[in-house]
Amino acid sequence: MHETDDAHVVIRPHLRVFWSAVISTLILVIPVWGVAFWLTGPGDTDGRAWVIVTGALGTAVLITAAVLGRRRQIVVGHDGFVERPFIGPTTTIRRQDIGRTFFVELSHRGSEATTAQVFVCDAQNRPVLRMRSDVWSRDAIVALLAAYDGPIERLKRPITIDELRSDHPSLLNWVERLPWARPETF
Repeated sequence: MHETDDAHVVIRPHLRVFWSAVISTLILVIPVWGVAFWLTGPGDTDGRAWVIVTGALGTAVLITAAVLGRRRQIVVGHDGFVERPFIGPTTTIRRQDIGRTFFVELSHRGSEATTAQVFVCDAQNRPVLRMRSDVWSRDAIVALLAAYDGPIERLKRPITIDELRSDHPSLLNWVERLPWARPETF
């Protein structure tokens, strides 16, 4: 999802990422909490109180994580990017600090499907902003590329993760550079 005003484009992650995290957490927490409540038995009021308090705290943490997850966004303006992450401080990437913007389509073995990734790098070719199409919609990535009026490097064809590892290792984090790392996690 993305919103546009006169000077900025605001890009937000897929809403399904938010709901996937909430539902996955509920699937894990509710059965464990229910079993813990059942195991305390009818007479142990102290144990039940701890289970209820723990459940309430877990619910509060889930709600807080959901709210923080919805605050994640990237704002594209004429002077650069502003990234508000899930947790942590807001990062401003000024236009003059951007060395290059790199767009790549990753193909996966045995599949025709590709995933898009955008790397915004500083002058030392270190990624300062990364967008993956499994978190950000393709429309959001296209909106970011359209709103950014600087040069964008695009490869002519999709590449595999192995090619990305060998040709552009500085774009990947240390785990992704490992030869046995699963490409589905990128």
